[in-house]
Amino acid sequence: MIATNYPNRDALYVSYTIYRDAMRGFIIQCLEKNCDTSPEQLINKVLNRSEINNAASIDIGDFPDLIVAYWKEAVSFSEEFDSDSKVRTDTETIKKGRKLWAHPGLTDTDPGETQTLLSLISKVLGEINEPNEKRKVEVIRNQLFPYDSESNVEKVQGELTTLKKQQEATDKRLVTIEEHCANITDTLNQLLKFGQFYELR
Repeated sequence: MIATNYPNRDALYVSYTIYRDAMRGFIIQCLEKNCDTSPEQLINKVLNRSEINNAASIDIGDFPDLIVAYWKEAVSFSEEFDSDSKVRTDTETIKKGRKLWAHPGLTDTDPGETQTLLSLISKVLGEINEPNEKRKVEVIRNQLFPYDSESNVEKVQGELTTLKKQQEATDKRLVTIEEHCANITDTLNQLLKFGQFYELR
């Protein structure tokens, strides 16, 4: 990623573009499964604005409305996702987060909000079976937040597990050494007692 004065904002812009194109194609493909009504008619039925003549003009702000409206009816988006999917709320959160880069201030976007949105975008892209686009967003996120990436978290967890095992092994060796020292001490005490007894004789 090219270094800029606003890396978080730029990362969101690129990731939102990836998300918009992938989700737009996914939604249109789902709408086309309804043989009785055209995608444009289905879209116009939900969106409260001038009629859309081209389904490809739908944007990020339209995605959650269409998914919610046709979750069980006409298109049944629910059949495209797992039963525990939160895609309806996730797409709404992504929609609201667009203002962070679409209407920027004088400073870069908040790192925490940026990371959350990038993770949500990556998650949704995975749910609509866009592994390549998902990977692109993950790369962007991991470049911005290398210490918080999943791969690094797993690496750290692995290192902690190794250290824990090493600590357990060290503790066992210390116990063995302490027992050995105790035995030596007992032996020395017995020898001293024997020496004192011998001197008394």
